[in-house]
Amino acid sequence: MKKNINFILLIAFILAIAVIVLPFIADLQFNSAKKFEFMYLWQKAEKKYQLAIKLDPFNAQYFSGYGDFLRSKSAYQKDGVGWLLGAEKLYARASELNPRFAKYALYSGQVKLELFLADKNKFKDMLRLGLNDFKRALKNDPNSFNISYSVGYAGISVWDNLNMNEKQWILDRLKYSLKVKPWYSEYIYPYLWKITKDYAFLQKIKPEESTQDKRKKLERIARVKMNNLIQIWQGRPRSGDDVYKDGNMYWTGTVDMLVNVPKGKAMVKIQAKGSPASGIWPYMIVELDGEEVGETFVDSAEWKDYSFQIKTDGGAKVLSVTFTNDAGNEKEDRNLYVGEARIE
Repeated sequence: MKKNINFILLIAFILAIAVIVLPFIADLQFNSAKKFEFMYLWQKAEKKYQLAIKLDPFNAQYFSGYGDFLRSKSAYQKDGVGWLLGAEKLYARASELNPRFAKYALYSGQVKLELFLADKNKFKDMLRLGLNDFKRALKNDPNSFNISYSVGYAGISVWDNLNMNEKQWILDRLKYSLKVKPWYSEYIYPYLWKITKDYAFLQKIKPEESTQDKRKKLERIARVKMNNLIQIWQGRPRSGDDVYKDGNMYWTGTVDMLVNVPKGKAMVKIQAKGSPASGIWPYMIVELDGEEVGETFVDSAEWKDYSFQIKTDGGAKVLSVTFTNDAGNEKEDRNLYVGEARIE
């Protein structure tokens, strides 16, 4: 009897040690895998990921990390579908272990869309399954910028394969993303325009102004009127300490000009030109005393008039031009140049 008790205590002690030690060892293996992956030592990294999962098969982070590794590896392979399929299974397991963690559902949806784009006939079901994963991710974390932005950006990649309700859902995610971080328009607008070639979709994702934004705009307009600088463009970029000079807009932001307008209907003509990048011209939004009167791509490298109809009570008004899609690459820089403004 005493021997049996000692044996049971020994087994319990060994199990207790295993419960404490094994997760620690598994974590060491997982961290080693990350280091090997960073050094592009693929085989060593993969063995370490597999060992970490073997030592602790209930850690969702290990499955997700291994899935990330296979997705990265697929980009370096001639045929990466096999790696993507492996990643999809790993993300599915991570979601099973931690179904409330939104990012696992997001990753699962992303890899499904990547499979769909790799072979639309073979993986046609992956499109709707991926969208369902996205909806599950948003349900778990509806206010996350990263989730909404990632879902919206991935949705653009499969735009032509979506129905109208799905397209509207993607636009809603993009609109929410711009509401939280307006400066992401530099990434979202060019990509959406490249895929859709439709101004209307760009207008649909433009978020409504917050109360704080409206207050700042009114304060800016009041300052311009107080300075009383007629027919002179003035303004700053949305971020940084730079100042626009002579209507040359090299960054996302707004320039203002005080103009005298007649009572009733009139036409605002703004002279502008632009430089494109990646085939996309600068986009400008025109406002009068904070109210939008029009928007357009400035699609000419030479000076050209852009006309907008207005109707006012007359007097001194602040004419504003906002440059929304600043971007560039190694060879090109997208800029907007605003010249003379006339009221006719």
